[in-house]
Amino acid sequence: MTTMRTVPNARVSTQSGQFGIRVSNTASAREANAGAIQNGNRNGISPARTSGCARNSQSAPEQARTGISTINSESAVIVTVNAEPRNAVCRRRAGRSAAASAIGARAIKAATTKVRFRASTAPESRESFEEEATQSSIIIDRMVTVFELQNESGTIRALGQYQTMTDASAGLPAGAYTTFRTYSGDRVVRLAGHFRRLEESLALLGHTVRLNQNAAREAIAAARESAGHPESRFRLTLVAGPPSRVFVAVEAFTPLPPADYARGVRCVTVHAERSNPHAKSTDFISTADQTKRRLPAGVNEGLMVAEDGTLLEGLSSNFFALTGRTLHTEEARALAGLTRALVLEVAASDGLAIVRRGIGLADLPNVEECFITSVSREILPVVGIDDQQIGSGAPGPRTRALMAAFADLAQREAQPILPR
Repeated sequence: MTTMRTVPNARVSTQSGQFGIRVSNTASAREANAGAIQNGNRNGISPARTSGCARNSQSAPEQARTGISTINSESAVIVTVNAEPRNAVCRRRAGRSAAASAIGARAIKAATTKVRFRASTAPESRESFEEEATQSSIIIDRMVTVFELQNESGTIRALGQYQTMTDASAGLPAGAYTTFRTYSGDRVVRLAGHFRRLEESLALLGHTVRLNQNAAREAIAAARESAGHPESRFRLTLVAGPPSRVFVAVEAFTPLPPADYARGVRCVTVHAERSNPHAKSTDFISTADQTKRRLPAGVNEGLMVAEDGTLLEGLSSNFFALTGRTLHTEEARALAGLTRALVLEVAASDGLAIVRRGIGLADLPNVEECFITSVSREILPVVGIDDQQIGSGAPGPRTRALMAAFADLAQREAQPILPR
């Protein structure tokens, strides 16, 4: 069970018109939700999408609120209850009424956590909540929180929470984006490179925008502190405007299972392409997500293939193939990922020859090792593509050596978000 949190200073109400509120199946709740959605597209921000939170007239979140001390009236409480037959997500502004009493930050840390109730709480209410807390997961840390940079001082405003990064991006205006993760809590590898990538991507899309890097760093640091995750994964979006706008989305960073790195993963080829391969545009996020949803079970990534049969890149990764001591990766028709650049550095240091052209599907039987790279995956061995086994069917020695070298580089290069 995951610690739940409040989002300080978030504005969550039908008056704010920024995202919908679904509390129960009551008429008043439906009316409130409709009003929020009706006003929700102001400033180009779509309503955050949530599932209905009631399994009956008295929802699980309503039970959860029983007897729990109220929180700050300017905090937005997001309660997610995983219960059959569907997840329930409830959003409500605290402090509007006595009925808005909510679970405070860190109210539940594990199924065995003892919850402190008011002395006046009826025994049956306590039992109902304790049973719900034991049988259901009350989760907030898995949600994606979105903030907008407000000024050059780095002040941010909370816009809302979404279930996935894809949902968060869909709710924002189109622009360029970059994704990165933290190391040791508040350190990021080559953050300035991510800022440059945002500007370069917008330039490729026909917009000249200069990002205030100091303000962006302050915003990222503030978002990280507000979310409170041990390790965070960020998506920074730069919108051309005018005026230009900066959005920071943050979620808990969860690494892949160690078994994926020890055994390798499978990929399949897909037919998808970027309209502008070198621009990291939010327009491609929806295409990639729809394609990913159609991948077979047990497949980690879809690999995009050019008309000439060349393996270009993954839907959210770069692709590499090893033949002997030569490393192949597409450059002209693929996104130049920042993790990819780091991999090329460690590969060159290891004495590997680098061919900046992708391997063809017809050449896969001759490939000894493969891997994909991204901020979240780092270097992830690939042992099968479609029906073709790669090499011995296990991560190879050169891939493992690159994985170790990359991990060392990332630890050396990770610097505090705010320079000290």
